[in-house]
Amino acid sequence: MGIYRELILPPLVDWACSHRNLLAWRNATVSKASGRVVEIGAGSGLNFSLYDWDRIEHFWAVEPAAGMRKRAVQKQRLPGNDQPIEWLPCAAEDVALPAASIDAVVMTFTLCSVQKVASVLAKVRELLKADGALYFCEHGLAPDACWQRWQRRLNPLWSQLAGGCQLTRPVDRLLQDHGFDIADLRCEYVAGLPKIAGYLFSGSATRHD
Repeated sequence: MGIYRELILPPLVDWACSHRNLLAWRNATVSKASGRVVEIGAGSGLNFSLYDWDRIEHFWAVEPAAGMRKRAVQKQRLPGNDQPIEWLPCAAEDVALPAASIDAVVMTFTLCSVQKVASVLAKVRELLKADGALYFCEHGLAPDACWQRWQRRLNPLWSQLAGGCQLTRPVDRLLQDHGFDIADLRCEYVAGLPKIAGYLFSGSATRHD
């Protein structure tokens, strides 16, 4: 399983998450980040070319998987894309940055695969300044009962093949239940993606103090 996760899974995830119909969603999320920014689940670096680097003071990329980091560093070193990125090779809940020190946390297609959702979101709340924001773009539980049934049927196999990715997480409710106020939210199926994995939640949220 280690060989699969480190050598086979990274290019598969990179290919799936770089679908052309996801680009606008990613861009709308990532381009809002400024100041001191943490990207949780930076993966293979698909978002790096979408940031407005002139507006970023310092950038931390959180990614525990060595295979993903290797692909991301290759993208980071492309001509004209050598950005000042500080890597944190740990799980999101183990990030050791000062509390209330971050202006923006970015998560794209991350909440589906973290094991400890409550711990990760607690860490995000801890890191964010009082006026900071979480910018997210995630796939999750579909609104239609027929597709929910398929998501639940296929979730065990999907999770095994996709590195722990879950199809059935209700992203908006998870954020609200773990101390966030959603400032704006866009939810819809993305054309060209299978509906079991193509219902997206995108927007921003702030700490509920």
